[in-house]
Order: sequence, then C-alpha cells, then structure tokens
Amino acid sequence: MILSGKERDEIVDAIHTMLGAVAADMRAGSVPIDKYVITKGLNKAPGDYPDVKGQPHLQVALALIKAGRAVNVGDHIPYIICCEPVGSAGAGAAPTSPGAEGTVSPSGDGATSPGATEGAGASAAAPPRAPSSVGPAMRAYHPDEVRKGVAAGTLHIDIEWYLTQQVLPPVARVCEPIAGTSQQRLASCLGLDASRFAGRTGGASGLGRDDEGSAFVPRYVSSAADRFAGVDRLLTGCASCGHIAPFPGVFALVKGPAAATAGAGAGAVPGAAGGATLVSGLTCTAAGCVEGLLLPVTLPAGTSSTSDDAIAYASVPPVPRGADPLDFCRVQLLEAVEAKAEAAILLHQQGEAFCDDPVCPYYSHGARALSTRKDGFACPRPGCRGLIAPGYAHGKLHVQLEYLASLFGVERERRKRRAAAEAAAEAAAAALSKGVTAGWEDVPSRVPELTKPHLAVFAAVEGLAERYLRQSAYQYVSPGLFSYVAQVNTALKRQRAAADGSAAGAGPGAKRPRKAE
Repeated sequence: MILSGKERDEIVDAIHTMLGAVAADMRAGSVPIDKYVITKGLNKAPGDYPDVKGQPHLQVALALIKAGRAVNVGDHIPYIICCEPVGSAGAGAAPTSPGAEGTVSPSGDGATSPGATEGAGASAAAPPRAPSSVGPAMRAYHPDEVRKGVAAGTLHIDIEWYLTQQVLPPVARVCEPIAGTSQQRLASCLGLDASRFAGRTGGASGLGRDDEGSAFVPRYVSSAADRFAGVDRLLTGCASCGHIAPFPGVFALVKGPAAATAGAGAGAVPGAAGGATLVSGLTCTAAGCVEGLLLPVTLPAGTSSTSDDAIAYASVPPVPRGADPLDFCRVQLLEAVEAKAEAAILLHQQGEAFCDDPVCPYYSHGARALSTRKDGFACPRPGCRGLIAPGYAHGKLHVQLEYLASLFGVERERRKRRAAAEAAAEAAAAALSKGVTAGWEDVPSRVPELTKPHLAVFAAVEGLAERYLRQSAYQYVSPGLFSYVAQVNTALKRQRAAADGSAAGAGPGAKRPRKAE
C-alpha cells in the first residue's frame, strides 16, 4: 500500500480506512483466536527468571507446569492477553454464546460474529469494560484455555491492549516518515483515546523539551484555543436544564435567535446588529433555558475531561434545599479548581517519563529510571535506543494552572472584550464606507457589567487560581542566576591586574631565561 506509487493523500486515506476496518473487525469478533497468539521462547527454566510476574510467557509456562505438562528450556510458549476473568475485580462482561470457539468477542461485550458458529447470532452488547487493575502478564492464558473460556463466557481477549501494544506501535513506526498522518491520527482511526498520544512523535525529544514534536510558537501570537489545547478542562452543567459543556469563563457569547432571551437579567448586551449577546459565564446559554446556573460537574473515577465521552458520563450536582445557589456555586467552583490544580501538580511530581520508541513498553506505561547519553536521556530498558521525555513536564503544568486562572480574571477579560469590540467597530465603519453591511454581527458592541454576586464568585475563585499560578516558577527568572556575571568580571579584573603587575615588574634590565640550545 505504501509503496504502491499512488498519490500521498490517497495512500494516507487508505491507511486510515484500513486501520478503522481492522479495529472494527477485532471489536466485532470477526478475527479468529489464532490471530491473537503471541509466541516467545524460554532461554532458561521459568523459575530462574528474576521478573516472572512481568513476563506473560513465564506466567503461562508456570501454569502449564502446575497443570502437569512438560515445559523445557528452548520451548516456545504461546499465549493470549485477555481481560480480567468474569467474577474477578474489574470484570463485568456478559458471557458469550456457547460454542463460539472460532471467533471471540474481544472487547468483552459478549457478542459473536455472524457465521462464527452455525445458527449462532450476535448477542446483546454489554457496557464497555473498565480498565484492568492488573498487568497484562497476569492476564496471559494459553490459547487452548482461551478457547474454552470463550466458549464458557468466562474469558474475553483484551482488544484494547492488542490495538495499543501490538497494532499501533509498528504501524506508527512505518508511517512516521509519511506526511499527512500522525500517531494521534492513527490511534483515532483505531478507536483509541487519541489524547493519550498527543505530541508523542518520534525523534530525539529528551527531557529538555516541553512540547515534544512541535515547533516553537511565541506565546504572544498564540490564541487561547491553541495555548490551552489539551488541558484538563473545567466542565460545568446547568442546575436547571442539565446542559453540560466546558466552562466559558467570565463571559459567554450567545449567537442566533437564542441571543434575544439568553441571560436576561444577568447584564446581557446585544451585538452590533443584535446578532450576539454577552452574558455572565455563570449563566446557562442553552436554548430555552432562562437564568440557569452553571455548576462544576462530577466525572466517574478514571474518566478524563479531555476524552470524547466525558460529557456523556458527567453529572450535575443538585443544589441543596435551602442553600443559596450562588454561594453553593462558589464553593463548588473553589473545590473543582483546587482539585484540578492539585491533580496536575501530583502528575508533575510523580516524574514519570515515556520512551519515544512506539514498540518499547515504556512508551505507554512510563518509567522513572534515568540514564544519560550524548543526545538526551536514554530509555532505561536494555536494548532500547529511544529517548525518554517527561509525561507531564513543568511547561504543561504551568499551562494547566494558567488555564484555570484565565477562566476567572474579570478585568483581564473585560479589556480583551472591549478591545475586540473597538476593533469590530472600526472594521464595521471601514466596511460601511465600501458598501458592505454584514460581517460583524457576532461581535458585541459593549461589555456588560456583572452583578455584585457574580463578581464575588469570580473574585473568590480567581484568588485561588492565581495563588496556584504564583507558586509556579516556570516563567520566573531569579536575579541570582546572573550573579555569576559580576563574579566572573571581578575574577577577570584580578587576573588582568596581576598580569599587568607582572609585566611592569619585568623591566628592561630584567634577566630573561635563556633559550634552550
């Protein structure tokens, strides 16, 4: 496919289509069990390995020995990585139809593909399986055991592991030189969480770089959308209608017909032609909702706000009976901002580093051991030639804290909105002089004055977010760093004075050393 000689765009589209089809077949149970078998040889007795619990083929070999089967040095042990068995911690998949030994319901949804067994139809799909709580080595089984487990509905192949560890790494390595695709795009085609692979490209990334695989862009030319792309978003939901979306900040912009009624009583200001309205960011802007209050939502454990299904699993906390809604909103926002800031700081302090080689186990799991070489920090895995980079660098931490602070800065947002309104007014005047009567309706002509209760909420949360941001020394340059300049200048002056003194002491009649004959 890659060497077919076709146009690059056509090849890239074919790769993406093929990956989507492969992932769909694997999740649908159309791939035979034999295709998932991995084989690895034994160089010594299974019990002589120091890391038995971390190698799947050793776990299978020990299970074979326990079952009374002979296992010798030099044997090749086949195994398949499965999800946790039904009934164990973290398991919860429905069993498959009995007799489905030809194909497997890989994601644990209990479905068999049509035609896998005679007269067997697809069973109802169960909810998605939660992430496994044990490593892949402890979930490795012999193919014969997997076939029996699939037939009994007790075992399901871990398709997500195979897509992440066996399909994506070699494909990403082969496609790395091809323009028009990336590892994040390939992961998305396979149905994986693409945010896990954002900025994870090949090349010498090393610990000295904060934004791996991206070119330097000055901050003053970057928009907020570009600067805060990929941060842990603050999701809020309306206490009245339940609408959930990322928190808009101090002001929310409402366009279209909903702008006529949105935020009534919250200081709404129409646009230059009535086509847009600015309302307080604490007010719901969903169509048909009047003065709904936004509250931080709660997410299930292990669900990231950057994932595509975050909004689907989020829930809006109810306002307690008898409580002041705005005071409850203030407390909830303070707790949400503090939780996100502390979580980001913890991720940074854990210090996990990831290898840039897609086939290395430390590419997805991370490591904390460091070893240096001339072109960066080397991967600690023996035989791996990749470089490691921090999974949550100090630059990423600072951007997260800056994002939280940017949501509640009232005066800063007012200045930005007023500058945008003035620029729109100038553009409108210039356009009208040329006979153009449209193009600026979506820019409000004035900035609303927020009510005192809303200002109090923003001020309280902004103070907390700014306190966290001030603790970050990412953009702070200590004057002490330049103290060495004065020290070096003083030392140079002393050396120069000593040299001048020596030259002055050596007069015309001073003895000079004879040259060697």
